[in-house]
Amino acid sequence: MPSKTNYTDSEKERIYTIVNIKESIIALEHDVTKIHQNLKRIAREIYYLYKDMAPEDFEKMLRSDIDEMWNNFSEKGLIESEKLSGNG
Repeated sequence: MPSKTNYTDSEKERIYTIVNIKESIIALEHDVTKIHQNLKRIAREIYYLYKDMAPEDFEKMLRSDIDEMWNNFSEKGLIESEKLSGNG
């Protein structure tokens, strides 16, 4: 005769928790896989856009991006320094 397994409430709780964690991990793996696929697709699109771009256009775009980042950095640095000195 097969033995009946009687679980206590705490054992049932642990089993339920383990099952939930396993399901969450599987869902997370699925999400990470989708994110990875999307990043690869985006990288491929960027590669082909830059590849088709004339070198001069690419250099202009790169310079404007660098200038914009520098300006943003400088403005934030100025704002932070004003806050620290009490002038802001």
